[in-house]
Amino acid sequence: VSLNQQLRRVFADTPGVTPTAHRLSASSWLYCRPHARDDVAAASLSGQFGLGLSAPAAYRRIPRAEHQDIFERALRRLGWSVPASPTRPATPNLTLHRDMALAGSAVAQPASAFAELFQWLRDAMQDPSADLAAWWPGEPIPLTAVTTLHQLVSTHELLAWHLPTGARPIGPSSQHCLTGELQWVCDKASGQGRES
Repeated sequence: VSLNQQLRRVFADTPGVTPTAHRLSASSWLYCRPHARDDVAAASLSGQFGLGLSAPAAYRRIPRAEHQDIFERALRRLGWSVPASPTRPATPNLTLHRDMALAGSAVAQPASAFAELFQWLRDAMQDPSADLAAWWPGEPIPLTAVTTLHQLVSTHELLAWHLPTGARPIGPSSQHCLTGELQWVCDKASGQGRES
């Protein structure tokens, strides 16, 4: 007996729209969102991302334990008695398994994986920036400082594009904004609309 057949039987005498597996899945975001850290994590339980979430979801890795926690908390909020999942000890044997228990991109890396590289680039920009700041009109332009700074800034910009998008080519309509801890990238359009 399928889930939809069971739902029809259970809700046969209930007025309104009969729940189906698809309807429950489609509305699950409403129940999961208050318990998730963001929209992508909430929508990931249904396995369906709308146009606005498909691009960010493509480059995310969400731990299986986080999915389980969102699911259990949503069920408890709906009044179901759900025991909490046991926490697993962080022994060396379980650490590797726990790190592999992720859903999402197999190649996605957290921003912290690249923090040292970007910090090195910003630190390397200090000396040529200081040389340019000390330059006065009428003096010879410090070409080495200009060239070095340009190369470092270009490298920083190119890596800021390529690392979060899986090295997808940059096109004429690509846009990006890097502000503090956040980055917004719009570099891919689909047949349904613009993704960012």
